[in-house]
Amino acid sequence: FNLYFIIQLNFRSSKIKIFHTYFSIMKWDSKNVLVTGSSGFLGSHLISLLKKKNTKKIIAPRSKECDLRKSLDCKKILEDIDIVIHLAGMGNGIGFIKEHPGTIFYNTILMDSTIIEESRKANVEKIISASTANVYPHNLMPPFNESDIWLGFPEEISASFGIAKRLQIMQSIAYRKEYGFNSTALILSNLYGSGDNFNLDSSNVIPSLISKISNAKFNHYKKIELWGNPTTTRDFLHVEDAANAFILTAENSNKSESLNIASGIETSILELVNTLMDLMNFKAEIIWNKNKPIGASRRALNIDKAKSELKFIPKIDLLSGLRETIDSYQKQSK
Repeated sequence: FNLYFIIQLNFRSSKIKIFHTYFSIMKWDSKNVLVTGSSGFLGSHLISLLKKKNTKKIIAPRSKECDLRKSLDCKKILEDIDIVIHLAGMGNGIGFIKEHPGTIFYNTILMDSTIIEESRKANVEKIISASTANVYPHNLMPPFNESDIWLGFPEEISASFGIAKRLQIMQSIAYRKEYGFNSTALILSNLYGSGDNFNLDSSNVIPSLISKISNAKFNHYKKIELWGNPTTTRDFLHVEDAANAFILTAENSNKSESLNIASGIETSILELVNTLMDLMNFKAEIIWNKNKPIGASRRALNIDKAKSELKFIPKIDLLSGLRETIDSYQKQSK
C-alpha cells in the first residue's frame, strides 16, 4: 500500500498540517517478480537483493528456456506475475556494437517491445526496464538530463543500440498515454563491480582495463596499449547501487518518465587507468590506440531526478568499488 503524507507541527498554534507527498511501502512477500537477464552481471546482483527482500516468488528464466523475441514465450513466463524487471539485452561492449549494429538493433527492439506488450496484456502492475546512456545525443555537454534524450542523434558507433533503446522509452510513454500502463526505463551509466565480465572481446571499460593491466603485469611489459583517448570521460556506477535503483523504482515510482541511474561523477579514462595501475601495483608507458572505437567523448548523468523521486543515493565510491572489482577478477582468474 501507499501512504501520502508529511506532518508538520506548528507549536505556536498547536495545529497539525498534513501535506500531500509520496511515501511507499512495498510488500515484497506478496509479489511475484519476473527478472529477465537474471543470469547476467546486473541480474545476479538484483536477484540477491530480491531474495533479501523475502520476495514471494522470483521467476528467472534463462535464454535457452525463453526467447523474449517471441510473444508465446513471453506469455508463458508472465502468468501470475506482479512486477517485471527487464534486464535482458545484447549490449556487449562497444567493440561488439560496432561489428554487429544490425544484430543489436533488431534483437533489442524485438525483445523490448515484445516483453512490454505482453506485460501489458498480462496486466502486470509495472515493468521496469534497463536502458543505456547511449540514448543521449553525441554532442551533449555533461551532465545529461533526461529531457536531453531527444535533442539530437546518438554517438555514431553506438547509434543502433541507442536508437533501439530510445524506442523502449517511447513505448513506455505511449503505453501510459493510451493504456495507463505502468512502464518505465532506467538509464544506466557504465556499471562495474564483482562478478563482472572480464572477457576482452565483450567487456566494458573497467573490466577490460583490469584484464589488460593484469596481463601486462604478469608478462612484465614495459608498455601497455589501451583503446581511445585519455581525455574521454565516463560516469561509473557500482552494480550494487544499480540493482538497488530497480528496487527503489519498484517501491517508489508510478511514472513512465525515464530516470538517470548513475554516480553523477565524470571521470576521465586517464584518471581511471592511473588509479587502477596504482591499486594493482603496476607501472608502464601507456600507448593510446585512437584507431579503436572510442564512443562519446564525454559522458556523465545528472541524477537529481532519481534522488528526488526515488531517494536514490549511490553508496559505493569509485575507489572502494575498484578495489572490490580487482579482487573479484583475481579470484576468477585463479
